[in-house]
Amino acid sequence: MKYTVAIVLVLFIISSRAYPHDFDGRNGYIFDQSYVTRISESNASALLKIKNAGDVFLKKSKTTILPNGVKKSSDKLIFKAAGKPDLSLKSYVYKGKDDGDSQRFSYVSELGKYHLVVVEFDHDRPCFILVHKNTLKIYFVDYDSKID
Repeated sequence: MKYTVAIVLVLFIISSRAYPHDFDGRNGYIFDQSYVTRISESNASALLKIKNAGDVFLKKSKTTILPNGVKKSSDKLIFKAAGKPDLSLKSYVYKGKDDGDSQRFSYVSELGKYHLVVVEFDHDRPCFILVHKNTLKIYFVDYDSKID
């Protein structure tokens, strides 16, 4: 009986831990994930306290020099924040017989309290996500929507 209680207690502790978000494309596109908030370009501008966020994003280039709290490991971008589980964004490329699909994450820059990441798809224009430096909350900037 003691062992049963101990095993149940250990399993409870393990299951209640905060696990990192480890996105690798098996569950669809990044913008469809439950932990990602879709925002409009105007909301991104308000969040960053800048004008015309989309124009600002497009003028920036990808970089291989990563700030503290961000590292690249093979095909993953990994974000770290104190007291939070890591956030891992894994790029993928799928080449089918007649067609393919991809979702590639590249670090762009820091913008205030956020990391700016470009997301490139095979068949669509690149999009951007913002990752909050302290909470690792992800915002997908949706250019085609009037989300407000």
